[in-house]
Amino acid sequence: MKRISIEKAAKRVIKRERGDGYLEQRKEPGAGIISIQMLGYVGEIVGSKEISVEFHDGDNIASLMGKLLAQWPERAIKIFFNQRTGVLRECVLVINDRVVIMPEELEQTLKTGDKVMVLPVLSGG
Repeated sequence: MKRISIEKAAKRVIKRERGDGYLEQRKEPGAGIISIQMLGYVGEIVGSKEISVEFHDGDNIASLMGKLLAQWPERAIKIFFNQRTGVLRECVLVINDRVVIMPEELEQTLKTGDKVMVLPVLSGG
């Protein structure tokens, strides 16, 4: 599988709107739109509760992250993304109700029907 950097993936972003957080199959085989839900204060800082990006079968999480970051304002990137390590901080990426372990799972591929969310990290007791 070809590896793609988050920076390269960010340059390939196409924005579309959809409201339920699931991949929408498009007319071309293997392509669609995936809506990523921004929950809690992540959505407030990003300025949107949802961001939609183009998806192709076989795209990996690193590619999705690049497309997501391309739509975040600079302030959100500084708060939530560690450019040195290339992973999120102060929030987590959740796919199908499972937290993505970064950077270990960045090469995992996405498929039609995946539900994607970015959740803030909470602490306390």
